[in-house]
Amino acid sequence: MLGLTFVSLAYWIAAPVYGYLDWYIVQDRLKKYHEYRLLLQVLQSVNPAHRLTLKAPAHTDALEELLQTVPNALLIQTHRDPVTVCNSINSLYYTTHRSVTQDLDVSRMAEASMRHLESMVVRNLAARDAHPSVVYDVYYERLVDDPIGTVRGIYDHFGLNWSDAFQERLQTYVREQPRRKHGKHSYNSSDFGQTDAAIARRFAAYSERFGFTKEYARHKLQS
Repeated sequence: MLGLTFVSLAYWIAAPVYGYLDWYIVQDRLKKYHEYRLLLQVLQSVNPAHRLTLKAPAHTDALEELLQTVPNALLIQTHRDPVTVCNSINSLYYTTHRSVTQDLDVSRMAEASMRHLESMVVRNLAARDAHPSVVYDVYYERLVDDPIGTVRGIYDHFGLNWSDAFQERLQTYVREQPRRKHGKHSYNSSDFGQTDAAIARRFAAYSERFGFTKEYARHKLQS
């Protein structure tokens, strides 16, 4: 839905279009989010009594636009050690880009990815400073360690109804979808011409803001 105005991260995910990514990073997102709101209204018109639950990492650097166009949205942002995030994203891009070209400059791809992620963090922190307490934060490690408790925390925070039947459904899902059910995905910064320490330094402001300072210190010591 976010791609219909052609201002979308989806095109960079699909192919190593560096010029497009440079253009995308500096684009205004407001028109895209006005159209996104229209699409949400179409979806919700099918059953107005149901709440839409949506996930899009691209919202990270468009909180201001999302708040303007969907002001009644309940916003949740997930957090993980930025070093792990960068390596995981580079692994994803490597897989998708290799599917469309054999002539892939891995170091260039990873650097472009990092530059985009840095711009996302800048936009995100600025929007959060302008709208404090609007976003509920969820940490990856807690979600993995206690998925039921994490979801319960979200419901309690937003004053949503929690039922025994819903909890049973969650417990069934967690039991049937164990972590690494389909195997472990392995990746390292060196695969993309980078180092953990260098990545950690570039995202130090985010790490300090959201409590990843221990991870940052560990990477710094290893540099």
